[in-house]
Amino acid sequence: MSDKFEEFVSAEDGGGSMKWISVKDGLPDGSVCDFVECIVFETLNNKVQHDYFSLHLAKSWNHYGKHVTHWMPLPEPPKDE
Repeated sequence: MSDKFEEFVSAEDGGGSMKWISVKDGLPDGSVCDFVECIVFETLNNKVQHDYFSLHLAKSWNHYGKHVTHWMPLPEPPKDE
């Protein structure tokens, strides 16, 4: 994996609530819609990207497919104070 990804994972694991999940450990599940929106790391471009996971038909990533190695749910949107 790229050094950039390793740095990003290390920074995110430093106490924040967002954690990367390996596709080997699990995939997105349980939603009321057909697609789950996630942040992914893909090896096609070695970048963190935005993608959708199809829950019903293909059971795969919409844009980056087999190139996705890790994913995490999107964070909650900011709240107005």
